Amino acid sequence: MLKIKFQTKDKIIALDGKKQIGYLNFCYAEDSSQRRNIEIPYMYVNPEYRKQGIGSKMLKFLIENKPKITWLSFWTGKEIEKTKGTNFYLKNGFKKLAYHADYYEKGIGMTLFAKRISRN
Repeated sequence: MLKIKFQTKDKIIALDGKKQIGYLNFCYAEDSSQRRNIEIPYMYVNPEYRKQGIGSKMLKFLIENKPKITWLSFWTGKEIEKTKGTNFYLKNGFKKLAYHADYYEKGIGMTLFAKRISRN
């Protein structure tokens, strides 16, 4: 049975029974947005559980439990760029805002995605 919950004040986990199958770390942007803008430095779902909506459920849980969010953003990691795994973020309403070519290695850059949550 899938359960999504906070593990710490800045980490959400997905559990299948007692087994942790995914996590989403988040932090507040270091600017004057007064905790309205959240960055997602890490998000992971165990490969055995991918394509089951778990990542989407963790994002939804974050949005529902942090109601004053204006923006969610993240830079993609090397694995996502190599596997072209950006469709997940587009499907969840994020927009591609920037691309940094050759950031990790020749031919492997990183992409900035953001999603507007509210107009607070």
